Amino acid sequence: MPGATVDELDVSPAGLIDATIVADRSGVDLHPLVAGMGHIHAVLIFGDARLRFDRDVRVAGIATTSIAPTVYPAAFAASPEPLAAFAGSAIELAVTYRDASGTPMLGHGFENWATTGGTLVAAFADAPFADVALFRTLQLGDASVVVTANDTQVAIDALPAHSTATLGLGTDQLIADGGTVVVHDSARFDLIAMTSDRVPILGVSPAGPPQVTVDDPSLVTFDVYAQEIQATVHATGTTTLHVGFDGIVSSFALTVR
Repeated sequence: MPGATVDELDVSPAGLIDATIVADRSGVDLHPLVAGMGHIHAVLIFGDARLRFDRDVRVAGIATTSIAPTVYPAAFAASPEPLAAFAGSAIELAVTYRDASGTPMLGHGFENWATTGGTLVAAFADAPFADVALFRTLQLGDASVVVTANDTQVAIDALPAHSTATLGLGTDQLIADGGTVVVHDSARFDLIAMTSDRVPILGVSPAGPPQVTVDDPSLVTFDVYAQEIQATVHATGTTTLHVGFDGIVSSFALTVR
């Protein structure tokens, strides 16, 4: 809890986890020792309040390790391999550990981040909510790279401007060029640039930011934030949405509600 300090800490059974309160009492360090089930009890001081924290904990071995972008179009259930990104882009990556049942696990210490090209730098260094050891920002150059963490690799193809073959819009599903988009006030869409193999291209195109227009702007206008498009509705009706990016223009039938 941000702003809280730890006043008490106990982990049972003994020998499962070596637990200590950090020097400034803003959190705890947990060092699992053996596999098994246990319980963490702590008392947090937040202002004048003393709050109990109780949580069961399970210690298990790492079964799988994966590396993926922290931001990826929601229209795609999982990031494909190899990944594709525009040359010169900065891509945030995260490593995830899972146990034998596929459940994500907390903890770090096995990463040994490395890359065959570009530059890896710490991400979220000032964010108290993040385990910064699990995140890196990859600054790509012009060459494709392989990033490694805990002996797991992911290839990232660095693509030049005008590598986009088709554009789509996505929320929880992909809307292809020529499809119908339904918007209401505050609707948001990811702009998805794809290769000819329909692999999404992450990052910022050297060709410039997206351009969004509608045939009837009295119905709706759009603001563009990086590659996210947000609608502001003015009236209901139908019109046509045109999205230009990386040398490609796609048009969508637009219903405004």
